[in-house]
Amino acid sequence: MTKENAYLRYILGFINVLLVILTISLVFATIFFALGITDLKLFNNTDMSFTMSLKEVSPLANILNLANGYIVVLVLYCVRQFFKNILADKIFVAHNVLLAKRVALLLVIASFFGNGIFQFQDYSFFNPTYIITALVVWTLSKVLEKANDIAAENEFTI
Repeated sequence: MTKENAYLRYILGFINVLLVILTISLVFATIFFALGITDLKLFNNTDMSFTMSLKEVSPLANILNLANGYIVVLVLYCVRQFFKNILADKIFVAHNVLLAKRVALLLVIASFFGNGIFQFQDYSFFNPTYIITALVVWTLSKVLEKANDIAAENEFTI
């Protein structure tokens, strides 16, 4: 690894920490939802109180929000794999193209689960920002795919 890419280790560490925190949070949220816990009161003393209430949101909205959270975790996992490949100097490999295409697909799916421009009862869906980001990532996957072909041709050239 070159000195210029030394910061990538810190980014990878940050992604790892974020991935662990989000995964643990989603697992607990799923367990609470499955058990029907709609009110959670923590630190309920005179100085500090934290209350989480899910009563105002329909079960369908809770399920879609959980699905969106799991999609975000999968996107972070793909980004983590991409950074690991870069740190290992595996830039022009087919796995990176596959990761970019997966991220694009996950973002398209997440656009229907996230806060969006259409409203159905108490849930909004279809986030155009995710769609635009998915198009950019998909375009980059095509550029990376072409770069892989060029790199493969250069290996055979003397």
